[in-house]
Amino acid sequence: MFGSQLLQGALDEYGRFQESYLVIRQSFAGIRLSRWELTRLLAAQMWRGLPPVAATILVSAAVFVLVWTVSKLFFHPYGPSLEGLGIPLMGQSKGGKMDFGQMMRENAKRVPKFSLPALPQLQTWLT
Repeated sequence: MFGSQLLQGALDEYGRFQESYLVIRQSFAGIRLSRWELTRLLAAQMWRGLPPVAATILVSAAVFVLVWTVSKLFFHPYGPSLEGLGIPLMGQSKGGKMDFGQMMRENAKRVPKFSLPALPQLQTWLT
């Protein structure tokens, strides 16, 4: 029951938005605005019609997304590093081939204190 009321409310809001767009489009038909100019005009009208709380929430969300994006792009472009998570890096095997088992054995000798509590069968396989 609640879902249908929510859907009906969204459809009513879309209908009001569409009606507002058509009114603006028809009232400015003589000026021959481009789609971009008409969209900017509609966005400005919607912004002016927002309650102050909704405007504050939208501005806060936009600032949060901007700060998060800048942080991800410039300060942590590759996510957390393996070394930062405490996982030792694996080197290539001595033979130059990508033999996973040999690489794991060599790295187990190189970093003996590193344990894999989640995978005990792998830990016994490495020794």
